Amino acid sequence: YPPEDGKKVLQMCRRMSLDDLRLNHDAVIATTQRTETNTRPALTGESLISSSSSFCRCAKVWLAVVGIMDFPNLRPGCALFCMSVVLLVLVGALVSLTSMGLSDPYISATTLCYLVGVLAAAWRLRWSGVKDLLVCADGLEDYAKKSGFLEEWRRTSQRRLKEVMGFLVVMLCCRWLADASNRIWDLQTRERPEIAACFSVSAIMFSAIMYIQLHIVAGLEHSIDSF
Repeated sequence: YPPEDGKKVLQMCRRMSLDDLRLNHDAVIATTQRTETNTRPALTGESLISSSSSFCRCAKVWLAVVGIMDFPNLRPGCALFCMSVVLLVLVGALVSLTSMGLSDPYISATTLCYLVGVLAAAWRLRWSGVKDLLVCADGLEDYAKKSGFLEEWRRTSQRRLKEVMGFLVVMLCCRWLADASNRIWDLQTRERPEIAACFSVSAIMFSAIMYIQLHIVAGLEHSIDSF
């Protein structure tokens, strides 16, 4: 306010009681909310569908495939059970290749630890209730809808998804290029393609675990900013 207007406001406030100030404040808040409601654009069916989740479609499919989240038409945990079976089959293949002497024991052991660690992390996430934390009736997404930061959360999550996907692509390219260069130069350190495939599956699942943690942290950041 200018000095003259500030003095007038101060004099008016001094003449008002605490109850009058509270009533005046409530009236201003109600008027502001009513104006924002009237000027808010109408939500179409497409916008309602897009604003119902903090995940984009690509992230939903990826998390459902690796078993961290669920497909809509499947039983809860079915996707994770299928992925666990795939990982256990890969573990058996690694053990058999190593026992037959067809794979380097050190590379097989490190890849085996990677597979088991990723599988344990995925089950731990489901056991801790990561789905309930996000999409239940009183979850973080419901709070984001009520607080009005769901769209900002989705945009932040999309940026995190691009970063994680870039990290995954670099990691897979380095692994497969290293294996290809070893085969081209006929080096003794070359490994079987089954080992690289096991590493790739583990890396995809590991990146999904890393992404959902970044997604939750982004939602908590926006919830703190909106508090």
